Amino acid sequence: MIKALKENEQGRSVGDLSRELGIDKSTFYYWRKKYGGMDYLINLVLFYIK
Repeated sequence: MIKALKENEQGRSVGDLSRELGIDKSTFYYWRKKYGGMDYLINLVLFYIK
């Protein structure tokens, strides 16, 4: 998830990333809304805590 968010920030399309991950676009947008603006390490910690 975190890698996908970073790739999206670098210009990769949501459609491509969603297909690759096997998720719906709405799921990706949810992840981006929830985790997209945070620092990478904070995202990593939150991902492994949950």
